Amino acid sequence: MADTAWYYTRKKLWKLNKNVHVENMKGEIFDSEELFWDQENERVYSESYIVIKRGVTEIKGYGFESNQAMTDYRIFRPHDGKLPFDDRPRSDSLQMDADANTGRLPEGQMNRVMTDKQDQ
Repeated sequence: MADTAWYYTRKKLWKLNKNVHVENMKGEIFDSEELFWDQENERVYSESYIVIKRGVTEIKGYGFESNQAMTDYRIFRPHDGKLPFDDRPRSDSLQMDADANTGRLPEGQMNRVMTDKQDQ
């Protein structure tokens, strides 16, 4: 969606202008003041400020390019954003393994390992 759209037939290029709002199949939302869709090269791009929203995550910046499905994209000059995090401690699988297994070899195993090493 945009306030204005132009199509350049020879270039197979769409230019969307003012209040550009696009949503991809993943539900990610792209808002900008200008967006180009190059149908021949199957890419979307902009030099303008862009905001990409994915749930509560927001990525903002200047300059953008993507595949035409808008699922593989990058911002050239990231500016700001919201990246939520959970500050609750996570269980550490390595620590859990260490707790379950003290890391010690069974009695007699260490001597065998050392003996095998010396025989080489």
